[in-house]
Amino acid sequence: MLGRRCRFCFTEGTPPQCGIDFEPNAGKEYFVSNVIEQCEFDGNFSSGASFHIPHLSSASRPVSILFRNCRFNGNGQRGMGVYATWNPAHSVRGHIDFENCTFAGNVNGGISLSAMPPQGFAVNFRNCLVDGRGCKTSPISFNNGSSPFDFGGASFSNVTVLADSADVVSFYGMTGVGVTNVFGNVSIVTPDGRTSDLSLASFAAAHKPDPSAGAFRAASMRLQNLSTRSPDARPKPDPVFCRGRQLFVQEVPRAGKWTFRFLTRQVTSGNGGHPVEVVVEIRDRVGTLVDSFTVKEPEREYVLESARDNIYLFTVNSRMNECAVQSPYPGHGIRTDSRLRIHPGDGRKLWFVVPAASKKVAFELMAAPTRPLTVRVLDGAGRVRATLDKACEGHIVNIDRKPTVENEVWLLEVLECGDNGFFDVRMGGNVVAVLSDSPEACLENVKKTAKKK
Repeated sequence: MLGRRCRFCFTEGTPPQCGIDFEPNAGKEYFVSNVIEQCEFDGNFSSGASFHIPHLSSASRPVSILFRNCRFNGNGQRGMGVYATWNPAHSVRGHIDFENCTFAGNVNGGISLSAMPPQGFAVNFRNCLVDGRGCKTSPISFNNGSSPFDFGGASFSNVTVLADSADVVSFYGMTGVGVTNVFGNVSIVTPDGRTSDLSLASFAAAHKPDPSAGAFRAASMRLQNLSTRSPDARPKPDPVFCRGRQLFVQEVPRAGKWTFRFLTRQVTSGNGGHPVEVVVEIRDRVGTLVDSFTVKEPEREYVLESARDNIYLFTVNSRMNECAVQSPYPGHGIRTDSRLRIHPGDGRKLWFVVPAASKKVAFELMAAPTRPLTVRVLDGAGRVRATLDKACEGHIVNIDRKPTVENEVWLLEVLECGDNGFFDVRMGGNVVAVLSDSPEACLENVKKTAKKK
């Protein structure tokens, strides 16, 4: 394919709403010897050029695409964006090249590279200008998101970045995932006229893979062992909105009718968002299915009828949208022995119980892309035991403690999570891996004190 002196401008309406979109549907499709030159990609609702190629694999023909002397200006998302692979061991081979191209005035930066495998596939920039002044995010972003492999395969030669600050490249990845096999330098010009060079090798060294993070073990817990810590309390509900799947736990102390509210919010994006269809399953302490239903409205009241004291697990799947379960009763929270996405996170306070005999508290925390995460962990006496300051990727937080006589209620406090940002959390160590929206709502293990010697 050859495209010359074309304008791909003001695309809006049908997703993906980009100027040009390379998106094969099967591995047998291919992009070979494609040349796009002297073209403009301006004012599109999403990105100027998008490459979504995970359907290609190592069995596909290698990619070879060249953009030469092109402009990517004023697009609603990015100048260009690549999403390369789901599996680095079977990623497509080849390269995408940009020569003598300009990226300017794009809302969320000029260059975005995502799910890039560390070897075999590369995106190369030569003699390019990136004007990132006024962008909401970094002019250049490396983003492997929730992909469990290291980022790689990018090179920059004679690339200049005009920026509001010297912080022009960002990386976002899971805990332990790092940057490798990126090459070259970018020249940075800030508003005060100062110039500096950023070595991609130095950037990679500052974001090295951390194999030790693989040693993180989620906290173990059994639903049957949980009980309400403060059964006579009247907690003030402060519902926690989660995106995707959450496991909400509620103990009821006796037979009766118990009223809850399901609150939903649609997540909108450049494509308008997905319809709200929250699927709910409720099971008792032995796993018997009690009820299942779908919530489509913004708010729905639900009455749970229990024939006896019991503990219930609500499996709530909001998919791409958000849902919170509002409970006015003590003894509730959300399980975090698997990853949980909380949105929004700014100002969020979450309480949990640390057993008296515990010697270790651990968290796996991951910020939303380009939205720094600042949190602190406070113990039962209100002392700050750990902080995470403006983290932009996954981190493990480990806290050692001495056993105490009684169980303690600790606090995870989110001080900053970016504008409308989310964060992912998973708990490890010896804790009750249930986060509650108030200290009075907490659940603990049945055994409440350590054994005396």
